[in-house]
Amino acid sequence: MTRPVYSPSIDELNNFVGATLVTAVAFIAFKDTLSINKALFYVAVAVIVLLSRELGQRLVAHWMEAEIELNFSIEGSLTTLFGALMSFLTSLPIILLFPIFNSFSVESYEHWGKSIDAMWIKRKYWIVSGGIISMLTFYSVFQYLGMPQISEAISLFLIFQLLPFNYSNIPTGPLDGSIIIRWSGFMWLIFMGSAILTLLAA
Repeated sequence: MTRPVYSPSIDELNNFVGATLVTAVAFIAFKDTLSINKALFYVAVAVIVLLSRELGQRLVAHWMEAEIELNFSIEGSLTTLFGALMSFLTSLPIILLFPIFNSFSVESYEHWGKSIDAMWIKRKYWIVSGGIISMLTFYSVFQYLGMPQISEAISLFLIFQLLPFNYSNIPTGPLDGSIIIRWSGFMWLIFMGSAILTLLAA
């Protein structure tokens, strides 16, 4: 019996905590603030940002009876922290956000062999698209509530997740954009265009 997608493992919870701290550091450096209150605020913002993506992906995965696992990207986190360090040292608004990636599986498809590859690519596209749509929804809610700092943070994370990176020479881990563009370049353009517009409006 597979583990419900809404019951993350201990490893996933640890990965979430690690990704939250890395993401918070990136936001703190980007905003050039070192006060304790602001630091705690951006930790909370990082939690909201990561949850907005996870909830969307896990909702679709639950509907598909798929398994999903949150992974902490060591290379991506080091890249994120490097961006934060550059921001601190130069006082420029530099931010990189690559702390996580997700992996997916569906046991009921595994015995079908390679003939199911195309269908599984489509299923992964649905899952990651669920995360993107969820982030856009969270963005809209916080914009409506008059919380532009949270909206901006969601927009920034969304744009980085939509980058089509899934190459061993790029230290990020596989990003959601690489899955979306593999199935539909048109939808990738729609999502990326929407993400850029949200950032401009935040």
